[in-house]
Amino acid sequence: MKNKLLIGITTSKREVNVNFSKQEIFYISKAFNDLLKDFDHVIPVFLSSDTDANHSKEIIEKLDGLILTSGEDIDPSIYNAKNLINYDENIKDAGFAHNRPMLCAPNKRRDLFEISLYKAAKEKNIPVLGICRGMQIINVAEGGTLHQEIPTTDISHFIEKDAWIHYHPISVKSDTKLFDIFKTNTYSVSSVHHQAVDKLGESLVASALADDGIIEIIEHENHNFIMGLQGHIEKITNNFPLYNKVIEAFIEEAHERR
Repeated sequence: MKNKLLIGITTSKREVNVNFSKQEIFYISKAFNDLLKDFDHVIPVFLSSDTDANHSKEIIEKLDGLILTSGEDIDPSIYNAKNLINYDENIKDAGFAHNRPMLCAPNKRRDLFEISLYKAAKEKNIPVLGICRGMQIINVAEGGTLHQEIPTTDISHFIEKDAWIHYHPISVKSDTKLFDIFKTNTYSVSSVHHQAVDKLGESLVASALADDGIIEIIEHENHNFIMGLQGHIEKITNNFPLYNKVIEAFIEEAHERR
């Protein structure tokens, strides 16, 4: 029997109405937890986004893998840029370019914690999987930058006001770990993001691109398993089963590193 693995999963924080009062909660979509549900030897560990970054190494020492999840925009000051977006509590839907709801507003404490977690995980040589914002955290942690709004393109990368999620093709580069997993140069992905990788971080490889040039999947060229996926793969594994193979490779690497 395989030893139990502890996989850290990051969370978001927001204010909600609970029992007739406003309270702050930590939360994460159940879909991220469900990525691990078929592995009975894996225990998910949810990580508070309010944790001091100074505790990151101690946390990572207890983990066998790390999943950086979706959520707020990353504070542009972290990648030496000025904020170009107006975050407004009166915007109730997804908003529009340069005008986004408070749900998207950066949480710099979370940013610094997750960047510190990432660096500690890389140092320990355990696998890291970044999804949506998580991919952007990997890029920023490696010195990369972001488009605060995706440049004008014929491909719709964001959720519509009626909650319709667009899908589009991606091209997979042959000489990558992703290709080794997928065994194909073309696939599809969901698009629910208004920001994207601009300058690629140090030692990162763009392993999959959309037809408009937006980087959809990245990996680290000098690490056994660091991969970031811009699409919400946690929502689409039933219809796009190759993403299950990414999770399987992530878990297998966690066993190898133990």
